Amino acid sequence: MYKLSFINLITFLLMVITLLVAYNEINAADKKLEMIWNFDEGEGNVAKEANKTGNDGEFTGAGKDKIKWVEGIAEKALEFSGKVGGGQWVEVSHSDDMDIRDAITMEAWVYPTTIDGDKRTIITKAAYYLQIEPTSQVATYFYEVVPPGYHLSNGRVNENEWSHVAVTYDGKEIKFYINGKEDSKVIKAKGQIKSQASWGVHLGGEQDGCCPRYFQGTLDEIKISNYAKTRDEILKSMKDAAPVSLQAKLSLVWGAIKRIKY
Repeated sequence: MYKLSFINLITFLLMVITLLVAYNEINAADKKLEMIWNFDEGEGNVAKEANKTGNDGEFTGAGKDKIKWVEGIAEKALEFSGKVGGGQWVEVSHSDDMDIRDAITMEAWVYPTTIDGDKRTIITKAAYYLQIEPTSQVATYFYEVVPPGYHLSNGRVNENEWSHVAVTYDGKEIKFYINGKEDSKVIKAKGQIKSQASWGVHLGGEQDGCCPRYFQGTLDEIKISNYAKTRDEILKSMKDAAPVSLQAKLSLVWGAIKRIKY
């Protein structure tokens, strides 16, 4: 009788341990994570991740010495003069945080000085992309997500002007946001994003010798989240980074956006 009770106890404990492990795995998978590179260091060749995940980025590329610290939308920012043969970007080595598959938000404040020519890369990991097309449309690509290929916003950004751009994917739809306004282009989509552990995140450009898709202009407040933000969350993210003067200028715009019904 005692022996049977002991076996039952061991079985019960094993079941509890199994359930706890499964719960922790599910909880870890559901944990929201946002990585932010606000480029406020103002010196050096390292851009720190503001949420202290350890995903700091380092200036990389043939023209890395020409990346400049300049005034941004919020404190400091990075100015890229990236050109073919002298490409430059901030490289963040791969970590599990970047292994984003089911849902994602990518966003940034951008001040492009040149848009024509080739794609102007803001974020890439050879799995998910945020870029500006030569047509001034915002572009995104998610590998293994159906339908495949580059998807473009209907809205456009302007040269020599600050704009906030964002793209979200929630496993069902791909959406664009420009200056907090949801774009009229919505793509029905499905599937997991294909992860590329062999390549980290690049901010401001792609690899030399691969794709001459370098951003030309200034980037600030780049964010990658492992969940799809709502329109209100995009607005808040945009507003939190903007200086007081710009907030006052855009307050009426934000109010109008919130009243729009989709």
